[in-house]
Amino acid sequence: MMHDAARGAISGAVGATLMSEVLAFAKNAGMFPGEIPHKQIFEQAERKVGLDDNIPDAVSEASWITNHFIYGIVAGVVYALLQRQLKQEKAFIPAGVVLGLSLWAIGFGGWAPLAGLYPSPGEDQKRGQGAEIAAHLVYGGVTATMHWMLGRMPRAVQ
Repeated sequence: MMHDAARGAISGAVGATLMSEVLAFAKNAGMFPGEIPHKQIFEQAERKVGLDDNIPDAVSEASWITNHFIYGIVAGVVYALLQRQLKQEKAFIPAGVVLGLSLWAIGFGGWAPLAGLYPSPGEDQKRGQGAEIAAHLVYGGVTATMHWMLGRMPRAVQ
């Protein structure tokens, strides 16, 4: 059987990939007034530490995307380890919803505003919040479903 952390990492990477597609669609549809919020957060972090003028645009772009995927992979591993402890794998759909909403709330309602990297949901323009919540629900749903599916694979395939 595949190790829980590996299942979580794979699941989180797939979830982050599909979430990125939702974010790109939302940006192209004009749902964000500027850049994708994840990119805005990363760029603000670069400014806070004084790196914004010293990093070429291509490196900055690759860095925020890499950061986004690492965050998704780590969240997938944490999800997998929690699922192991809670033994709630049959309830992967509700768990995915909770995962997605929790990550949105912790990030956009917690650490990002506290660090001064992004406005809190009450201060943010309402237009992009629906797209952000939808993208996080996609991440949670896909991550939870992939984790569940990988746990059902026969040993020979793993």
